Amino acid sequence: MRFIVGLLAVALLAPVAAGHTGLSSARPPDGAVVGIAPERVVLTFAQPFVRAGDVSVTGPSGAELAAEPRQDPRDARRLIVGVGPDGAGVYDVGWSIVAADGHEITGTTSFRARRGSVARSTEAIRRALADAASAMPAST
Repeated sequence: MRFIVGLLAVALLAPVAAGHTGLSSARPPDGAVVGIAPERVVLTFAQPFVRAGDVSVTGPSGAELAAEPRQDPRDARRLIVGVGPDGAGVYDVGWSIVAADGHEITGTTSFRARRGSVARSTEAIRRALADAASAMPAST
């Protein structure tokens, strides 16, 4: 009899447990090595979520790089996070969302960039050009 009650409890509670919105994928994927640091991270969940909670992106310099996260208007399962410029190295992403059932779900993912972001590279080039121009003798 206890065995039957146990089976019934598992059968009744399994759909509730399966209903939680977990992370399905991340772009860049967890553990990936990318050529250039991305300007955004896209987190896709198994089901639509109600709202984003705290989201952080910590770059190789230790700086907090996350812009305001937003739910993708075309797909309520996706969370898009802008990433500020930083250098080559490991980027850690921490996230939390509120699922449709009201539960807060949290997680982390990370990736490594071989080179810094395009914005950081552009700024470095701009500074180098400005330095070179200021070092040139003035023409008369």
